[in-house]
Amino acid sequence: MGGFEQYHPPSDSQWAEAYRTGLIALDTNALLDLYKFSPTAREQYLDVLTQVKDQLFVPHQVALEFHRNRIGTVKKHLAELDKNHEEVRRLAKQLEDSINRIGKRNLQTDQLRAAQSSIQSIESLSKSVIDSYAPIPRDMGHGIDEVLARLIELLDGHVGNQPTPETLAADQEEGRRRFAEKIAPGFADTDKDHGINGDYLLWAEIKRACAANPRPVLLVTNDVTKGDWIFESGGIAVGAHVNLI
Repeated sequence: MGGFEQYHPPSDSQWAEAYRTGLIALDTNALLDLYKFSPTAREQYLDVLTQVKDQLFVPHQVALEFHRNRIGTVKKHLAELDKNHEEVRRLAKQLEDSINRIGKRNLQTDQLRAAQSSIQSIESLSKSVIDSYAPIPRDMGHGIDEVLARLIELLDGHVGNQPTPETLAADQEEGRRRFAEKIAPGFADTDKDHGINGDYLLWAEIKRACAANPRPVLLVTNDVTKGDWIFESGGIAVGAHVNLI
């Protein structure tokens, strides 16, 4: 049925073409999430990005948001890890106290020691998880940020140019209009100042990149719950939001 292609899910051949030749654009969260992944997952993700390096594109808006939010993201994530570890320690202490009370009357010495050792192992495991994030310096003003160093090397030559003041002003004006009229992307970013949403600014850059070199676009993002990137029908994700096509 012609004229309604924006409502149709991509075919297998379209997906294959996008993976093979498409522009792979990275959203800000696709970069910041590297600080939240486990070391193993982080390496796997970086390895995949390296394999498709020639297809990568990072809009200038994304690079700007990444650098503005990098330190805050790291500190928040480390704080969450510390909080979880303290909760593990608190629960382990409660369990140990309970076992000690019960064990003195009902357990043999070797059984009590085995139970205490198991609790200590749980605490050690929790601590080792936090220590495994060592590539992330807690004092972001000092030390080596290995994630940042890897990204600088990987994305060299793949970051969009800064828009001219005139282009940026036009993008911001269009972003305000689309925000007010709830046109994707970015209309769900209700916390953005004055209705100027970064999602539209990065999308405008992606469109200009594809206008200069027409090809399919794969946007890597985890920002899919707001409903302004994905077209859903009956709770099923069909494809990109119709306003993007």
